[in-house]
Amino acid sequence: MSRWKQRPRASHVEAAARMKAEPGVWMPVGSYPTSYSAKSVMKQIEAAYRLEAYLPAGSFEARTQSAGDETAVLARYIGGAS
Repeated sequence: MSRWKQRPRASHVEAAARMKAEPGVWMPVGSYPTSYSAKSVMKQIEAAYRLEAYLPAGSFEARTQSAGDETAVLARYIGGAS
């Protein structure tokens, strides 16, 4: 039995598409059991590192937010990198 409760995996392709449809609007990406894992995902979104849905790098902003016993990642589309 896992010590973490089962949570749905974040669909980054769907999240990026939602954000591109509404530029500038902060939207949820997913919740993570630790702030460390949430911050890692946040950095991967901004750099488009291993998450091709967020290409080109710099076209999304991301932040973390406490969500009870988890940490949520929110992001928004800001347009192509300059």
